[in-house]
Amino acid sequence: MHGFYMDTTRKTISFDIIPDFSTPDRHALRDEILCEIQKSYPDYIININLDSDFSD
Repeated sequence: MHGFYMDTTRKTISFDIIPDFSTPDRHALRDEILCEIQKSYPDYIININLDSDFSD
């Protein structure tokens, strides 16, 4: 994970994910991660940013 931020007062979790270019469905991966985190933090708002790594 990259750029992780958790605010326990506002009950928010935000972070970036950088899926590999070979990932067939980036949005499905994000949804799967969101679902798993939501199980542990049901009262939190989860913000996941899909990022791309274009560096060499």
